[in-house]
Amino acid sequence: MTLKDEMTGDKKLVYGKYGKFECTAYLERPFETTTRLVGMTLEFTDITGRKYQDGCMTTKLRKKTNFFDWVAKKCPEFVSDTMRYTTEISFVVTEHFVGSLEYQCVLHTEHKSAETGEWISSAERQSPSQIVVGKKGPQVNMSPALIRGVQGENRVVKCTADKGYPQGIVMIDIDTHESTEDAVVTKMMSPGEATVTIKLSATLNNKRLMCFDSVHPEVVAHSVPIEVTFMKAIRERIRVINVVQDSRINCANNIVSNGILQYAWNGSIISTSQSQMSRVDIPYSTLTAGGTQQISCTVKIVGDPLDNHLEFVYVLNYIEPVAGSSGQQRSGLLDFTNTSVVFSMAAAGIFVLLLILMVGGYLAMRNKMTKIRNQHS
Repeated sequence: MTLKDEMTGDKKLVYGKYGKFECTAYLERPFETTTRLVGMTLEFTDITGRKYQDGCMTTKLRKKTNFFDWVAKKCPEFVSDTMRYTTEISFVVTEHFVGSLEYQCVLHTEHKSAETGEWISSAERQSPSQIVVGKKGPQVNMSPALIRGVQGENRVVKCTADKGYPQGIVMIDIDTHESTEDAVVTKMMSPGEATVTIKLSATLNNKRLMCFDSVHPEVVAHSVPIEVTFMKAIRERIRVINVVQDSRINCANNIVSNGILQYAWNGSIISTSQSQMSRVDIPYSTLTAGGTQQISCTVKIVGDPLDNHLEFVYVLNYIEPVAGSSGQQRSGLLDFTNTSVVFSMAAAGIFVLLLILMVGGYLAMRNKMTKIRNQHS
């Protein structure tokens, strides 16, 4: 079998843009039944000596080398009666492509062992190499590479135009060019430079801060991720609870947070062993008959340099046990860790009240109809 490989594509690669190459293999006759084509790839070695390979490959081949970024490719059907195979690969030009580098197409085949019948990798067939120059065009850079902190902290971010155009306007923005009140700065310089101070908040968590040249859209934009450790209250800060038996209160259900939280309870009825837990048990026996007790829970993020905290206050009203029952001896805990418990109790009471009204109405109507019949008889 004779083979001719050919590589065509871009003669120059520009950093941040898309590059495209096409690898074609011409056969004088189809593959024999003991040989098969398993991959066609584009390969190069960057200036550090690191080898990159991508294209149409089997799983076995993909374990061998590094791959291009954001690749789109068109792969042929590797069938035995085909005389021409073409692979087209498009990719984003990253810093690995910068410089005068040699590129070549590689054909990967396997042959069947006459002894075992297994398919074995054959020697790679490589096309003549081509030298393609990769250049860095105008771009913007940002520092720091990651914006991380606790809500309320300030972070200074700098955006600088490198090899930019004269009088370029560099802008810093949250996400894809969407302006936000506390995160946009515009400056005109040559080269352009912008600095912004942002106050970290829960709404900025998992967003990206973007730097771009608003005058020259061909300049590659740059962005950095934002990671904010936060906590916020999702329930009222003061609650009144009527206590009729042993109860449990969970402070963690008042908060949404992605950090590690620290709790501190205050109140004369809070035991020392529970003072730093997220929830506390309130024995009915600790409440004074007819009286009111107040307890509070303070929450803060562990390691928060600003010492931000949230406080939740609970006003506990002692409710006398129903006649014939022993209030504090009731078994189990009434769990106030979720307001659905309170809502369920209220809903049950309303349902019973409606049922009583319906039954009473029915009986009153029946008595009235009976009197009417008696008058006409």
